[in-house]
Amino acid sequence: MGRFRFLGGNNVEKDAGVLRVYMTEEVGAPYQVKVSDNDTTPDYLDAKITSADGSVVIGVLNDAADEDLDLSVSVYVAAEIATHTADADAHHAQVHVLATTAGLGADHTVSGLTARQVLVATGATTALFRAVEAADLPTGATLSVSSSNSGNSHAITTSSAVSSATAVILATDSNGRVQVQGLGIGTAAAGNALYVNANINLVGDRNIVAGDVSISMNDTVDIISADVVSLRV
Repeated sequence: MGRFRFLGGNNVEKDAGVLRVYMTEEVGAPYQVKVSDNDTTPDYLDAKITSADGSVVIGVLNDAADEDLDLSVSVYVAAEIATHTADADAHHAQVHVLATTAGLGADHTVSGLTARQVLVATGATTALFRAVEAADLPTGATLSVSSSNSGNSHAITTSSAVSSATAVILATDSNGRVQVQGLGIGTAAAGNALYVNANINLVGDRNIVAGDVSISMNDTVDIISADVVSLRV
């Protein structure tokens, strides 16, 4: 208070005159206070200080003696704080269910999505919803699909070469080639062979290169057979 730091020393009347600028005019009971300069209803501290939400308990200590105004956090709030400190999940669970097979968890919402979009990681700490793209299924990746008829799950793997009875999605290698155990065109394949139930059209000059070759009728009689040294009809 600058030069008024010795208030309450010797002259009470003088001190009261100095303090008058901090207090309301003596209208009604003296020594009442205003909240602001245009406060129309002066009163004592225990009435002018309130807690609208009840989170602070206001009490007068040493009533009718050397009084003090006590502002204490209410028992309810203090208990809530203590409970939350001991258990971070007491007020609201810190871990939330993102989604289940039935839908989104209760604490989460999404907007602007399209059916069949999936959540995709776009970086170590970022993600977004979008449709699956080719780059999301690298060669060798395995995924499960469900049969609409039986509901069974089947493992499907991408590959550029198949040499055994394995269900895969074919993908070319770096040279644009694929390998399969058997192939049927217009008919079902059986065994390690090519089955064709259609015309074979060779466009331009093409070579048929093979080792020992035979063309048979009804799988019994060779019409044409050839090896590396002879051709027989």
